[in-house]
This record gives sequence, C-alpha cells and structure tokens, in this order.
Amino acid sequence: MMQSYLNRFGLYQRKKTGRMLVPSKSRNKGPCEEVALWEDDETSLLWSMLGYGFTWTQHRSYGKLLPSLSVFPVVSSYANELDSVLEFDDLRSFQQLISSGTVHPFQRDEHGWSLLHYAAWHNRVDICQLLKAYGVKSDTTYSGTTELYLAIRPIHTLGCEDQIATFRCFLNDDEPFIENFGHDSWVYLAYQVEDDTLEWLVQQIGRLLPLEESINIRQSVTRGRWRQLSSKFEKDPLMKHPKLLLTKNFLRHVKLDQFPILEDLFSGCCNVPDSYIVGAVFIEWLKASDVNVEEYMKLFLKDAEIGTVEDKDRDIVFETYGEGDWRLGFKWVFDPEASGYHLVSEHQALGCCRRSLRLTYPGDEVYKYNWPFIGELCDEAELVNMEARFARRIANKARKKRARSGQKVTRSKMPGTWVW
Repeated sequence: MMQSYLNRFGLYQRKKTGRMLVPSKSRNKGPCEEVALWEDDETSLLWSMLGYGFTWTQHRSYGKLLPSLSVFPVVSSYANELDSVLEFDDLRSFQQLISSGTVHPFQRDEHGWSLLHYAAWHNRVDICQLLKAYGVKSDTTYSGTTELYLAIRPIHTLGCEDQIATFRCFLNDDEPFIENFGHDSWVYLAYQVEDDTLEWLVQQIGRLLPLEESINIRQSVTRGRWRQLSSKFEKDPLMKHPKLLLTKNFLRHVKLDQFPILEDLFSGCCNVPDSYIVGAVFIEWLKASDVNVEEYMKLFLKDAEIGTVEDKDRDIVFETYGEGDWRLGFKWVFDPEASGYHLVSEHQALGCCRRSLRLTYPGDEVYKYNWPFIGELCDEAELVNMEARFARRIANKARKKRARSGQKVTRSKMPGTWVW
C-alpha cells in the first residue's frame, strides 16, 4: 500500500539480487544451493514535467558499499515516430531521430521502458547493437521485464535468424544473466518459438546456468512442445516430432526424477484413434533420440501411475506388435454407476470420442448441437429436459429387453390396471 502511494509521486523503490547456484556442501540442502553475489537497492524519482529522472543505486557486493547516481531523460510516452521507425524503417532513420533530438539513447518512460526494451520487443538487432554502442546497459523495467523476455515475445512474428540475432545481444558473457524464467514461461515459449530458435536458445542459456537448472528448462520446454503438437494435431495430422531431442544428461535426470510427459502428450487428443497416431510420432521421437524405447516408456508409465496424468478417466495403452514395434495410445474408462454406462458398454464405438460422452457437472457449459442453434448455450430448463429424455430412453430400452427375455412386466405397465 505504501509503495503504490509513493508511485503516485513518481517515487519507485526496488531491490535486485544476483544469485548463483553452486554445489552444496550439505546433503540436506540437495545437490545445489543458491549463493547471493550482489544486491542493489534502487530508488528512482521520475517526473515527466521536469523531463528527467534520477536513480540512486546502493550496490552491495561481498560487504562493500558502492553507491552510484545516474541521470536520464524521462517522458510520459514515446513519440509516434518511434513505432513507425522500429516497424518499417532502417537504422539510418533511427539515427536521425537521435540527431534531431526526438529521442535520447538513455531515455525512459514513466514505466521504466528504455529504447533498448522497445528495440528488443521489435527484434531490431541493428538498433539494439547501436544502443549498446552508445553505452545503454541491459536492465529491467519497474515491473521486472527484461529485454530478453520481450525479444522472446516480439510484437510481430519474425524469422528465426532475426530472433536468434536479437537473443545474442542479451546473452553475452560480459553482462550478468538476470532472466528468471519459471516453468510456465518456458511452456509458453515452446508454443511461440520455432524449433530451430528454441533449440538454439535452450543450448545458449544452458551454458550460462548450472546443469541441474538447464535440465529443468529443457524438461519444461519439451513438455510444452509436446502439449502444443498434441493440441495442433486436428489441424495438422501429418505432424512431425520436435527437433528438440533427448540428451544424455537429460536422460539421467529422467531416471532420477519424474517426467510426466504422457500428460502433455495426450492433452489435446479427444478420441482414441488420434491418440495412437500421436503415440506413433512420440515413439519415432524416442527412436530419433537413440534411446531404449521400452525402458523409458516404463519410466513414463510409472510417472503416469503415480497420478501425474490429469485425466483419471482414461488408461494409457503401451503394447508391442509385429517385430520390435510398439503402439502407444489410450482408452477411455467409464464409471459403471454413471448414467449411460450400459449404452456405452454395449456400443463400444461410442467410447472413441470423449466430447460426445463427457458427463456434465455443475458449472459446466453445454452447447446445442441441432441446426440452426449450433453453438448456442443450453439453459437450465433445456438441460433438465435433456436429462429426463435420456432417462426415458434408458427406461424404454430396459423394458424392451425384459419383454424380449420373457421377464415379468411390472403392474404399472399392464393395461387396465390401477396401482394403489
């Protein structure tokens, strides 16, 4: 509350800590532990009316106090010409903006965005290199966003070469690596970035981080890539396995820890036949990684038995057929006490597709499927009528079955009788 009150007057305070993973000397702390290298206490005063901002930094490095003061221009928002130059024009047009005084190399807006942030966001590697030549350092915005984070999520999708060239600007050995991606960020990255770019980025960042952390990153990216491929299968049935193959260090990690890859593999599959096609692509990926398919599938199935697979209503099928080949897929498991179980058990073909048989729970949205109302939501009255109609159909089916088998008909169904 106090921090937001100070922000109204243009006063921002933040703390940055540089940490590094080192081998642990204690068995209780695991194989690695974090060690703080330096700590910065920053206080920034941003007044757009004055046109300048001040940042006071107190740097603590191994007990030493090294305060520093930096002054930079501040604007409420950047000129419209900047967006046009970053999107369409060349480097000479950007230099003209600087020489004319329209922008300043060290300029920032009231949210802490520098020109380097905008150049990284547009994947303009030439402008990033020019700003670094002027002396602009990589830094975070006041919300904690870095240039590398913006380069990974560009405002416009560009080619693989441009994106990798932009990554190189912020992965130099001369500057500290301040990015802190979590599992969700790497999964999002696997959805957005092409295979070649993703493989290059994972390898480069893996060189800057300890082995255990780089393996965790590769695990998150691999899971995200398979989740993406599984969801895109209906649009691209001729999909190929990702180029991000398994490495030896990664395989050692899989044997020691859980790797719930099957959860992501079948996340986008909605019917049984498609699951076997996706499973065949997954087995090809294991073969391309030059691993023992049967050995590692046992590990993956063990993780699935522990409960890492989200859907409890399907069983994973892994079996051999032919000479040295395998089949991988899943089959639906239905609740015997649920309504409609007898119908599904009698007609196995209905169990191939989950969407048409998924039971509705309180809060679930059910859509109409009859023309011309396809896609409209069913209201509560329609759901009640739908359930009642289904119950009548099941009751009529059971009555006809009893009549065919010669069983006794209930008194309520006898003509001319009165049930007291």
